[in-house]
Amino acid sequence: MSDKIDLKDMQQRAHRLVNKDGLLEALIGLVFIFTGGSLSESAAVTPSISLFVIISNRIVEGIRERYTYPRIGYVCLPEEDGVDTGRGILTYVLAVMAVMVAVMWLLYGGVTGHRVYQWVPTGIGLMLVGAMTYMNSKTGDVTYAGYAAYGLISGLAFTWYNFPDSARGASIYMEFLGVSFIVFGAVKFILFRRNYPVVAVDE
Repeated sequence: MSDKIDLKDMQQRAHRLVNKDGLLEALIGLVFIFTGGSLSESAAVTPSISLFVIISNRIVEGIRERYTYPRIGYVCLPEEDGVDTGRGILTYVLAVMAVMVAVMWLLYGGVTGHRVYQWVPTGIGLMLVGAMTYMNSKTGDVTYAGYAAYGLISGLAFTWYNFPDSARGASIYMEFLGVSFIVFGAVKFILFRRNYPVVAVDE
């Protein structure tokens, strides 16, 4: 039993160390900004989202090779079961959508396009709760619980504000989250570079 607990702790410390660089937050922020832009008049942004997600892993690894690994060393994280992870994400997304539809039926007696867009911020907040709860379990870092609360509370606030143009309100919320997460990531990156300087090794 103790071996399993130690192994889990080691994995959490490895994940926590790698994610101290703030790149995950910056990546989330960029995705939100691109997605928010796709809901506005700039619909041409939509195809670039898929391309960005595809190449984002290479971008992150490239930045980490330059700034992260020289400070903490290369950390090889254990591979996850992609099928199980994907199934879990899909199940959670469907559950959130079902809850949102049920809430709209209870409050308004039906589902309309305006109401769907109105409740998109809350739905995104709930998605963040799931994603950040997962990251908290992987890293043991309570910062992710703070991100979850931030996303859900701000999502509820945007929903209850009830923008006249609900699609624009959803777009503004995603851009707001995007800027917020980029700021979070920038702060973490600055602290990371300060707390983990590159150590010169004499030959």
